[in-house]
Amino acid sequence: MVKHRQNFVFGLLCMLMGIAFAIGAKGYSVGTSARMGAGFFPFYVSCLLILLGAWISVTSLGQDHKPEGNIGKLYVRPVIFILGANLLFGVLLVGLPSVGLPPMGLLVSVFATVIVAAMAGREFVWREALLLASVLAASCFVLFVVMLKLNLPVLPSFLTA
Repeated sequence: MVKHRQNFVFGLLCMLMGIAFAIGAKGYSVGTSARMGAGFFPFYVSCLLILLGAWISVTSLGQDHKPEGNIGKLYVRPVIFILGANLLFGVLLVGLPSVGLPPMGLLVSVFATVIVAAMAGREFVWREALLLASVLAASCFVLFVVMLKLNLPVLPSFLTA
């Protein structure tokens, strides 16, 4: 019998994510601890996630007549906006040639991503979202382009051509 529902479900989700990432990491060469491949770190971290999830799920089991930890309601809005923001970032950064969308660059991508992700919350304030987006876009520019010297498109391709 499940003693704590939230912990049991969380443990199952951890194991499911760990299994999914382990399967994905096996597509890369894992190598050995002496000669690590690209899949070494993700594979073994996902294995730890599977073990952690199993431990959490097993410890949530026991003999209790009144289970704790009501699972509660699933809020779909934050999930949609956060996943949508990540998808939007990838699409805006590199463009979508199949529909004629050119690459928008780092600044526009980060700015749009922050605005969409901020809409996931219950209290969306435009001024705060715009301020946060501006600070994060500038920070990403300084960190990735100036300091790390990554070759990323900064502005939309139609402005730089």
